[in-house]
Amino acid sequence: MKFKDITGITLLSRKEYDGCSEFIPDMDGWWWLRDHNSKLTGFVNIIDWNKPDAHGSAQTMGGGLVRPVLLVSPESCTLTCGEKRKAFGYNWTVISDHMLLCDEEIDQRPFNDPDNKKDIPDYDTSDIKAFLDDWFAVRIESVADPEAELKIVKEDPATLKPEPDPAQLFPYGTDIECYKDRALEKMKFTYPWASKELFEKKYTFAIEEESGKRVFAQYYKYSDGSSVRYVIDKYGDDIVDHIVSEWEFSAESVNPVIEVYALTGTHGTIISGWHLERFVFRKHELGGYSSSITAGDRSAGGTRVFFIPPSFLEGTFEEFVSKYNEMVPGVFGLEERYYEDDPEGFKRFLGFM
Repeated sequence: MKFKDITGITLLSRKEYDGCSEFIPDMDGWWWLRDHNSKLTGFVNIIDWNKPDAHGSAQTMGGGLVRPVLLVSPESCTLTCGEKRKAFGYNWTVISDHMLLCDEEIDQRPFNDPDNKKDIPDYDTSDIKAFLDDWFAVRIESVADPEAELKIVKEDPATLKPEPDPAQLFPYGTDIECYKDRALEKMKFTYPWASKELFEKKYTFAIEEESGKRVFAQYYKYSDGSSVRYVIDKYGDDIVDHIVSEWEFSAESVNPVIEVYALTGTHGTIISGWHLERFVFRKHELGGYSSSITAGDRSAGGTRVFFIPPSFLEGTFEEFVSKYNEMVPGVFGLEERYYEDDPEGFKRFLGFM
């Protein structure tokens, strides 16, 4: 492949992503931008991916790290999915016969439009596309020899992972139900209402035979009934932890909010440099409570969600506040001034009165 074979630069569409996801490096963080027509339009890395931590808190950030895609002419070169190429000082992974995805982020871009002061994460992707065009134009003009080969990056044998011991890959057997049972057991403290059937409306998992070996696979179900399969490079207890992470991320969607209590005494509070805009506690349809904290400024914002273990609500209100503040990071703690306007109403909402 030569530099002259490169024809442009772009972002991945959702269909393109689904077709090549197994070759994408470092795919733990990704986000779909929406244009003004609310259509999914492209692939970027997220600044701080919004999967829950050990306490069930989730975070959605207001910006992304862009990983561009090089377009090449498939008629003029032969590309093998998964191979590495070097171009413009970056490593790129071949993800189809005409696309290479950058292994690194080249720029940080906000989701929100600071000029229009939008508070929603819908984004006019023309900004990112214009940025990519400029980025590519500068670099393609700097190529001294368009006929020069884009060298294949050779892997250093010293950095290759050793082949895992087959006996240790699936220590609980090859029945995926054993791993799901262990995942469910881990979740029961915070999500006692959880069930495997409930979460499998969106995700399913399997241990399958592929190319002569067993692999851990995940299926994502779309609303139209179709699904896409991903092979996840995890084994043993890492499979259990991955299932827990995916289920925790889906917790709010499978157990919707039915009632909200907003704390009114948060005016003027700053969280990590952002203004605290909204602090609410929510009651869920299948049982349980959670809190949701939103903070931001004129160009970015984020929301943290914390599911509350039911045992926190078994003592006194004062004990609940203490346990809650031990669970969440300090800046997201519950202060008395937040609910001093209506302490009885807040306690009643949580079932203490």
